[in-house]
Amino acid sequence: IMSTSLKNVKLTYFQVNGAAGLPRLLLHYGKVPFENTAIAFDKWPELKPTVEFNFLPQFEIDGKKYTQTLAFSIYLARVFGLMGKDIEEEYQVTSTLFCHDDIFSHYVKVFFANDEYSKKPEVKKATQEAAVAKVVSILEGLEARYNKTGNKKYFLGDNITLADLWLAYEIGLNFMTFGKEIFEAPIRKAAPNVTKLIDRLHAEDVKSFIDSDLYFKNAP
Repeated sequence: IMSTSLKNVKLTYFQVNGAAGLPRLLLHYGKVPFENTAIAFDKWPELKPTVEFNFLPQFEIDGKKYTQTLAFSIYLARVFGLMGKDIEEEYQVTSTLFCHDDIFSHYVKVFFANDEYSKKPEVKKATQEAAVAKVVSILEGLEARYNKTGNKKYFLGDNITLADLWLAYEIGLNFMTFGKEIFEAPIRKAAPNVTKLIDRLHAEDVKSFIDSDLYFKNAP
């Protein structure tokens, strides 16, 4: 599949970054024009029954619909040649990407708190501490993995992959930028080389995405 085969692309999500941020970044990186439909939350009940699995984001390519953010991100990464040079690197890419499953629930608990969280300081403190501990443990593992590859220009070596874009988006923009007050310092301490990589990606490879209207500043 070539990027030129991605025609009439449409992405539907809310007016936040969330689960649509990584696919938006990938489409931008691949220079694929697409319709970025950001719906208001009050429109969701009407749309929900029409969407597979009843949740967003939903993606379309020439009328064919796709769901599941990580699966679609891998789809795009294969189109753009971002899955590594062989099956071993593809494993490294996908296992890095799936760290999302280990940490994102903690991000949600911290930033989309229920009443118990917001009303009880001890619950808030415990939730944040558990979130930081989990994220730090994952970043320590990613730091060790990056050190094994020699701390080169990109996470797996000399060529950018989906792993780099995931790090730049989820760790760099979600946890270290939107979640700066809680997460940035512990992440930098746990993974100094990975965070230097993320800083470089933000300054170079993904800068145009961060500066674009596709990235919602000051939003989760």
